[in-house]
Amino acid sequence: MQWNRLRRARKRAREALQHAKHLRRMREDILTSAQLNDVAEAERRIRDALRSGAGAEPLDAASELLYEALGRAAPPRRAASLREHAEVLVVAVAVAMAFRTYFLQPFKIPTGSMQPTLYGIHSREDDNPGIADRVLPLKVAKWMITGEWYKRVTVEVPGEYKGIRFLNDDPSVAIAQVGPIQYKLPRDARPRFRPGAYLEYGTLLWAGYVTAGDHVFVDRVRWNFTRPKRGLVMVFTTD
Repeated sequence: MQWNRLRRARKRAREALQHAKHLRRMREDILTSAQLNDVAEAERRIRDALRSGAGAEPLDAASELLYEALGRAAPPRRAASLREHAEVLVVAVAVAMAFRTYFLQPFKIPTGSMQPTLYGIHSREDDNPGIADRVLPLKVAKWMITGEWYKRVTVEVPGEYKGIRFLNDDPSVAIAQVGPIQYKLPRDARPRFRPGAYLEYGTLLWAGYVTAGDHVFVDRVRWNFTRPKRGLVMVFTTD
């Protein structure tokens, strides 16, 4: 038991020295000479205790003195616990995104050109949404379960309808322009008006359901060690 207590005391003393080293690197340029001397003196006492083979009580006392000096040199910040949890959350999200990007990147199929083998993003017109499509919490729940999202696009600024064009960098959407405003529509949305028509405020451009369709996971590891077989769905690039 005595040996175990001594081991913990020596470990705590070394951790205190590491904290002091970190503090000097982070705040040495803004600390006063008195604060630096206070920390240095406490560090010296711990090192002397470690070299002399002091017992647990002297080590704990020296560690406590150093932590007190560190506390005077760098007072605890407000909401320190909240900051720590936020840092942990950011790191966890970064690790998850890195893992997703390099190992389990789902490829979103932008169109329905591969139906019925794979159903990409597709839409169907419907001017009468249900109750689950009008209440936001129910709408989000429906999207998470079915991948279906109700969308309604109306003219915000009256003007001339200039037609629909498609984007090369996002093949899942089409751009309808009315006056100075551009509106995103599903790629397979059928135009309701001819170019040149003047549309008033509130005119319905498109309303209906957009379905996310299938997602294909890009396997970046497996095909380095085995050969593909006939009938497998594969994605070689997602550019």
